[in-house]
Amino acid sequence: MESGGDWSVIVTPSTDYTPHVITAEPGEDLTFKIISVAEQGPRAIWIISANGAVSNVRLRRPDTDEGSVTLEGVFEIAHLSGSFMFYDNRGTMSGGLSVSLSGPNGSFIGGAVCGSLIAAGHVQVVVGSFIPGEPDVIPKEVTNQNSGEPQPNLGSSPPGQSENRAPAS
Repeated sequence: MESGGDWSVIVTPSTDYTPHVITAEPGEDLTFKIISVAEQGPRAIWIISANGAVSNVRLRRPDTDEGSVTLEGVFEIAHLSGSFMFYDNRGTMSGGLSVSLSGPNGSFIGGAVCGSLIAAGHVQVVVGSFIPGEPDVIPKEVTNQNSGEPQPNLGSSPPGQSENRAPAS
């Protein structure tokens, strides 16, 4: 959900959901292959699952002095998540990938991918894609009285009319 001024925008998916199985051989860049699915049209994609090993990974790590760390060696993918959405034909895109990796000694490291994600062996990634529907725009003034958070307008009756509700049991 994006907010702007006195309005909130909720982008709802259309019915054009398509699953994709991406396979990468050793040396191929998973980031590039995943983004190439989104570039096939105005599609939004998200990672469903990933299986395999990677090497030469650059992760954004704000806890380091450099702000990123490059991992070299073979690391098993414990978890890969992320999404990408192209907004127009000029290539305006938002999104990114996060990965958790298991090292050869059983240690875990993870973070936001800020570059290539090179396959060390055969890697399989399943992504889902859809063509985003038109955004639904709702007034921000529809808020939860307790939290102040925007809430969906679920079609309350106009003032002076009662709603048809089943009696409480």
